[in-house]
Amino acid sequence: MSRQKISIKTILFGSFIIILSILFTIILLFNNIYQENQMEIQRELILKNAVMHAYTLAEIKYDAVLNRDLDEEMAKEHVKEALLGEKLEDGTRTMDSNYSLGENGYFIIYSSEGEEIAHPRLEGQNVYNVTDSLDDSVYIVQEQIELAKNKGEGYYYYNWEYPNNPEIIGKKICYVKYFQPWDWVIVATTYEKDLKVYFEESKKSFLYTAILIVLIIIPLVSYIYKKITNPLFKLNRKMQHFSNNMEVPNIDCSTKIKEISEIESSFNNLSEELLAYIEELQGLNEEIENLNSENSAIIDKMNLLLDETSDILDFDNEKDFLKEVFDNLYSLIPEAYSGVLSVLEDGRVKYISSKNLDIEKLNALNLKTDEYITYNNVFTSKNTKTVKQDALSEEKNNSLNSLLSKKNESLYIPINGNNKQVGNLIFHTTGNDVFSKESFRIAVYYSKLISLFLKFEDMNEFQNNVQRQIIISLIKMMEYHDTYTKGHSQNVANLAEDFSRFLGYDKEFLNRIYWAGMVHDVGKIIIPQDILNKPGKLTYEEYELIKNHPVYSFEVLNEIDNLKDISYIVKHHHERIDGKGYPDNLKDKEIPIESKILCLVDTWDAMTRNRSYRKALSIDSAKKELIKNKNKQFDSKLVDYFLEYIKSNEPL
Repeated sequence: MSRQKISIKTILFGSFIIILSILFTIILLFNNIYQENQMEIQRELILKNAVMHAYTLAEIKYDAVLNRDLDEEMAKEHVKEALLGEKLEDGTRTMDSNYSLGENGYFIIYSSEGEEIAHPRLEGQNVYNVTDSLDDSVYIVQEQIELAKNKGEGYYYYNWEYPNNPEIIGKKICYVKYFQPWDWVIVATTYEKDLKVYFEESKKSFLYTAILIVLIIIPLVSYIYKKITNPLFKLNRKMQHFSNNMEVPNIDCSTKIKEISEIESSFNNLSEELLAYIEELQGLNEEIENLNSENSAIIDKMNLLLDETSDILDFDNEKDFLKEVFDNLYSLIPEAYSGVLSVLEDGRVKYISSKNLDIEKLNALNLKTDEYITYNNVFTSKNTKTVKQDALSEEKNNSLNSLLSKKNESLYIPINGNNKQVGNLIFHTTGNDVFSKESFRIAVYYSKLISLFLKFEDMNEFQNNVQRQIIISLIKMMEYHDTYTKGHSQNVANLAEDFSRFLGYDKEFLNRIYWAGMVHDVGKIIIPQDILNKPGKLTYEEYELIKNHPVYSFEVLNEIDNLKDISYIVKHHHERIDGKGYPDNLKDKEIPIESKILCLVDTWDAMTRNRSYRKALSIDSAKKELIKNKNKQFDSKLVDYFLEYIKSNEPL
């Protein structure tokens, strides 16, 4: 591998960090702009929701009066206490309320004649002719009463002095609604400035949290990446220098990683031996011509070894790497007539490449791992067996002996990884040929190279774990933003993975759908908290905004190379079989199977968990909902399989 390839890896890593930073910045900017645009709507909704709660409470108490559970005066007092607290001896109210309307916000209840039915300080007074603090021609109480009685409910704006500083006039906003049974005009009012402060604090909290997470993630990922890869890059430069200049440079590759230290030591020893050998050849002038071809062959082999070592970072697939090593060794070891590469998988010996041996007949032996003899070191032998022949049938023994009838000596190279043997390479000579010491040293070198590659595989897994932690951090941010999401993403991921395993999908599918479940709601971080956590019914505009969260999730995940396939699963997890889903109105076979599964388990978890606006459904009720929506929202066959899955997991 050339230095440019290493530089590209470094650039890609840096690009990942930059993209992550830009992504967080865009989210923050979008959140700020969006909250500014939505502030007017949200503060009105706060007042409206408060009045609707008060109205509902009045209805409940009125029903209690009709049912003779309460007398009317006691029922009215219950409502007043819930909105403004208990009434004190001086006629004021304690303002001990569960409703948050800003620092100076409160409820008012008027009669149609303008009497203060409930007020923090003016209860019992008639304020019918009270006017706006900046315009005496505007009778604010009369207009509020007319608005409530004529239209039923609505918003009203006026100017009023601050309670603790009458010299300052502030703009107030209120929402009014008429409760006819008691002739009440219920009002929730506050100063616009108070609600603006509330939203500013929310934006600051979001900003500080995002910045803190970015500041923690970037240096942590950078440190771990450098700690692992720097020794590898130094070792690669050392080998390239030796390849180009035939001298060992003074490059410190010290590391605590055992396999890297071993390969460096092996390389240094082999380099010193080769240099000494070359010097010896150069000193024997009389034998130069005779040894010239041999010397060239040795140098070619060394270059091939160096190129193989350098290219170790290029392989993503373990079997492809082993096949490449097998082919190179066969070309580097002139005594080898035949050979075979095998791996131990699922309790069986699987032959994946061979030279001058029938691989189909070898695999037809169907050897079990307990019929196989493993060794830890490289060695040569004419008699050592790798198969427990006494454990094989006579037919298998005859077939094996027939395949190996031409062999004289065997060179055994174990494939060791994670402190266990995962396979081996075996080469055979024919006739009277035996393996040379040089071939044996090359085999030892490649044995350690294989161990290093398997260690690299573990390092790549570690880097993937770092990426998983970044994803989990995003999910944590989402859980802070949306209280319902906490635990929901993990539940959906686990359920999707387990149900897919029940359906018989492979490991790659299970891994893909698990992470899709973990991040399927990450786009909700852009939706305002008060909409996500709203206990009451959503407005049309609010629901349309929430419907955008799969698109937001897709746009975030699609920017990360390793998550592009997951991004499409997440984007379509709210599509329906009948085409009435969102965001793209896909139908039946147009919807990815992973998205269908995610839609099903997401809905199941939502139905069987408590929500802010309703209690969890029973298992039987949830099953009925699935059956009811077969071929509408859900895939019919998946529903049938899921009900079987649920039944198989129910306690006896």
